[in-house]
Amino acid sequence: MNFFRKKSNAFITLEAPDFGADTHKLWSDLMYTLEGQEVRHVTVRLYDTGDLTLRVVSVIVSLGLKLRGESVEFDLEASPKIIAMMRRLNFSSAFSRLHEVQ
Repeated sequence: MNFFRKKSNAFITLEAPDFGADTHKLWSDLMYTLEGQEVRHVTVRLYDTGDLTLRVVSVIVSLGLKLRGESVEFDLEASPKIIAMMRRLNFSSAFSRLHEVQ
C-alpha cells in the first residue's frame, strides 16, 4: 500500500500484495492512512491483478460507507472490470465517484 496526503486529501494505492493481506490488517492500514489531520476527500486506486477477493472488496466498501457517514468524499479508481463489478453488486453507493482507469 502506498499513500500520501495533500492538505485535506488522501490518496491510497492498493496493489497485488495488499489483496492477499488479512482483512483486519488491510482495514488497520487504511485507518492508519487517515489518522492525524482532518481528511475531506479520499481517493483509492486499485491496480487490477485479476485476483481481487470479495473480502478485500468488502473492506473497501466498508471504508466508503464509514467515510460517507463522516461526510468525507470517497472516490474509487479501478479497471473497467472492477468498476463494472462494483456496479453489478450494487456497491457503487459506497463511493462518491467511480473512475475507470487503465
